[in-house]
Amino acid sequence: MLGGGDTAMDCNRTAIRQGAASVSCIYRRDEMNMPGSRREVGSAREEEVRILFNRQPVEIVGSRRVEGVKVVTRWSGAPDQRGRRRPEPVTGSDEIIPADRVIIAFGLRPRPAPWFDEHRIALDAGGRVLAPASQRYKFSNE
Repeated sequence: MLGGGDTAMDCNRTAIRQGAASVSCIYRRDEMNMPGSRREVGSAREEEVRILFNRQPVEIVGSRRVEGVKVVTRWSGAPDQRGRRRPEPVTGSDEIIPADRVIIAFGLRPRPAPWFDEHRIALDAGGRVLAPASQRYKFSNE
């Protein structure tokens, strides 16, 4: 799971309830700057979701199927205009977190990642991912 808000927490918990062997939630900031409510984060932890803070996803790894998510560790830098600490990369901290599925839950306003183009993930005019009705739960690039 990529994201740290309430929608991400809902997706984490739903994946567990649907039979996922394990779920890791990757979030780019520290816990204090996480947008998800404390209650939702606590509930996810109670359902054994592993939350990985201060990690920025940079690539989904795998040639024919998902094999992992490449992340860069970040530390909390200077505050941004909203007062939240800006995540700054830690040089040489790249790692690949094994995964066979990736759920992206980034915010209420779509901001597609630059790598969406590389993986031919189709978007609508509003920047939302298109998932054809004939292929439930799959992106348009498959």
